[in-house]
Parts: sequence; C-alpha cells; structure tokens
Amino acid sequence: MAQQSVQQNISVLFIGNSYTFMNNMPFIFQEMAKAEGVNAYVDTVVEGGKNLLYHSTNPETYEKIRSRNWTYVVIQGHSNEFATPKTEIEQKSEVYLSRIIDSIRTNNTCTKVILYMTWAYKNGNKNWEPINSYEKMQKMVIDNYIWMAKDFNTILSPVGKVWQSFRQKYPDENLYFEDERHPNLNGSYLSATTFFTTITRKSPIGIPVKINIDPVIKQHIETQVFNLVSSKFPEWRNYPEEYPIEPGFDVVVVNKKGRIYNNSKDGIEVRYKINGSESIDEQEPEFTVPNRTNELIIEQTVGGVCRSVSLTRKIEL
Repeated sequence: MAQQSVQQNISVLFIGNSYTFMNNMPFIFQEMAKAEGVNAYVDTVVEGGKNLLYHSTNPETYEKIRSRNWTYVVIQGHSNEFATPKTEIEQKSEVYLSRIIDSIRTNNTCTKVILYMTWAYKNGNKNWEPINSYEKMQKMVIDNYIWMAKDFNTILSPVGKVWQSFRQKYPDENLYFEDERHPNLNGSYLSATTFFTTITRKSPIGIPVKINIDPVIKQHIETQVFNLVSSKFPEWRNYPEEYPIEPGFDVVVVNKKGRIYNNSKDGIEVRYKINGSESIDEQEPEFTVPNRTNELIIEQTVGGVCRSVSLTRKIEL
C-alpha cells in the first residue's frame, strides 16, 4: 500500500510597512499555502510608515533580497504613494521602485516581482481634493499600480481592487482598523487570501485555516477573492505562462535491495531523500533497506530552471 502527496516549493519575501505586517498577514498567507500543499517559506522586511524611498536606501532590504533565491518578492509602497500626481510618481516612486526591482532581478533572474496594490482610506484623504473620497482615492491607487506593474513587467496582487469590490457588495462588513486606514483582521485576511490565489492560482474557498473572524465574513472574503482574481489572471500577471513540472517515480524492492526509477517530466535535476536521509543527487539511485524497517518514505524533488516540485510517497513493505 502506498500513500503520496505532491508539494510545490516556493519562497516569498514581503517588503513593505504596517499594511503588510498588521495581523501577521504574510504568515496567514503561509498557513493557507501549506494547507493546500504548497510548501511556502516566508520572510519579511517591514517598518511602519515607510515608503519605497526608505526601502530603496535601506541596507537590510538589500540584505534580505540577497539572502535567498526567492521565488517571489512582494513590494508594497506607502498608502499614499500611488495616490499622488503621475509626475511625482515618475520622478520619485518609480525611480525608487526601479532600484529595488533591479536588485531583485540581479540577485536571481527567476524571481518574480509582485506589486502589492493597496486600498484607499475609508473616507479618502481630505488633504488633497482629487482623493478626498474613498472612491476617488481607490481609483487612483488602482490605476497607478496597474501602470507600474505593466511598466516593470511584474505580477500585480490586486488587493485594493478586491477591497473595493468587497466594500460594494458587503457594505456592512468592516475591513478597517479603528483608524480607518489600516486593516483589521478581516482586511488582513482579504490581503492574505488575495496573495494566496494570485501566487498559487488555487481557490481559497473553504481552506481550513485557523483565524478568529466571523465564518460568514470569511466565506464572503474567499468567494470575492476567487471571483475577482481567478477570472482575470492574465490582467494581473505580466509574465509568460510556465510549463508544469510533473514529479514521478517507481520503486522496486527485492530482498532488502531497492532501486528508484525516475519518470518525472520537464525537470532539469532530480534528488531524493529516503527515510530522512541526506539528499541523494542521482536520477535512479539504488539503496539497501535496513533490517526491521517496514516502511519507506521517499521524497523526490524535481527542479526546473526557476522552481521545484516535491513528491512524497509512503510505502509499506
């Protein structure tokens, strides 16, 4: 008898401020991913109130970027940063964003950059007439993030667009913290769910994640995210589609002598772990089953140019 599971392996770095770290949003995303068979390593470099200028000159930001060959790096600007005149964005934010993205792509050409489209303040920003209502501010934020994502060929996580749609459909369900700017737990869950579907392309509906929000609101968030994000994947992704990697192997054991036969597809490298052993970098390794061992747990990891997928199989002897 054999049992098996397939896991996609990804790593995600979140660069931003309190809109990112409120309620541990990146780690809500991580829990959702793991619940759906995606082995997600998550890290952050975040500081309250900071903008792209800060991160473009912050040594820690670049240290984090260089610390790993990230699958994805998420970049979030200040809440007002893309609710400003286009000339100001071109002269400031676009320049700072370019520095960060150049560093990411220099570190690893395979890393995909994701821009974190934020939401507008609950009643807009009264300090400037063009954004002095929620509707006007949100439209400007959405338009400018779409513009930047196309300019830099990045993925766009359309949190602000989902937030707008959710507010319109469920006006009595609150997403804001008491300051009417930051997210409450509902808002952070909406953000995490949008990242989950944007990155994994999986449905978030009914994921068994433990979170202390009203079950009805949770379901409304998941449904709204799936309806908006999944129906417009090409609109949010400025990268070509990837060919899937298919892991696969067979195992033959005779008189305590075993051999693995690789039948994976579209991978460049293959490695194995057998009952927690060190990684074996062979296509079809031979092995000896220890005495008194009545099961094998074999993990195959198939790597492509930019990603890897793991297949774990439990075999009773």
